[in-house]
This record gives sequence, C-alpha cells and structure tokens, in this order.
Amino acid sequence: MRSSLTKLGEEGWPGDGSEDDPYIIQGYKIDGENQGYGVSIRDTESFFILRDCYIFNASGYPYPTHGVELHGVRYGVIENNTIAYNEGDGIYLRESDSNKLVDNELFDNGRSSIRIVMSKNHTLTGNRMVNNGIVIRGDIFHRILRLIKYRTGTRTR
Repeated sequence: MRSSLTKLGEEGWPGDGSEDDPYIIQGYKIDGENQGYGVSIRDTESFFILRDCYIFNASGYPYPTHGVELHGVRYGVIENNTIAYNEGDGIYLRESDSNKLVDNELFDNGRSSIRIVMSKNHTLTGNRMVNNGIVIRGDIFHRILRLIKYRTGTRTR
C-alpha cells in the first residue's frame, strides 16, 4: 500500500483528508512480504488515521524494510495497530512533521520498533514494544508520553 498526496483521495478511503474529516485506513491485515514495506505513505499534508491494522513481515529488498513508512508526511495518526516481524523498523518516519503514534504494539522487528530520522514535532503515546526500542536521529521537539518497553524476550503485561 503506497500512497501520496494525490493518491490518498483516489484510494477510496472514507474521509476527505481535512482535519475535521481525515482519511480512515482501518481494520486491514497487511503482509509486506517481498514488498519492502507494509504501508508506505509519502509526500502528503492530508490528515489521515491508520488504525486497528495488523502489519507484518515487510521484507524483500536489499535495504531495510518497514512495517509502516511515513516519508515527507504531516498530520498522520498511527493508532492501535500491531506491527511485527518486519525485517527493518516497525514504524519509520523520515523528513516528516507533526504525526502521532498512539497505542501501537510493536514486537520482533529487525532493527527498531520506531525510527525517526530528520523529523520534528511527533507525539508518541502509549506505544508498547518488545525486543526493540526507539531510534531518533537529527530530530527535535518530540513528545514521548507513557512509553512502555517490555523486557527483551517477553510479551506479557
């Protein structure tokens, strides 16, 4: 699933991409095997919510792969998803601004649960991680609230 500013509206998601009526991407099981990503959204300032999805197994490229990739994105919400078993990062944000990562469960991803690169003003709240952590590079002004990291090798609360 790869979308850009012009394509988000063409994908048929409910909503119009405004702050009052964001696009809703919800309830999918997404296997990223041999795709390089599970969900990739690029170059948009449209408001959207990705929620209640199971995103797993992103693989298949010589460079790191990601469960969810936001590149050049503002105003996205990644909420209440299970993101697991990806070769690279669970969630990867690059050159993005003002996104929210809320109540996601991330486990057994190859590099990190969440990787933020050259981005700013993200809010992370209540994300649960097993066997991976967060990597932040070249970034400023992030709010991290109620971050939960389980011990390596456990997934119980």
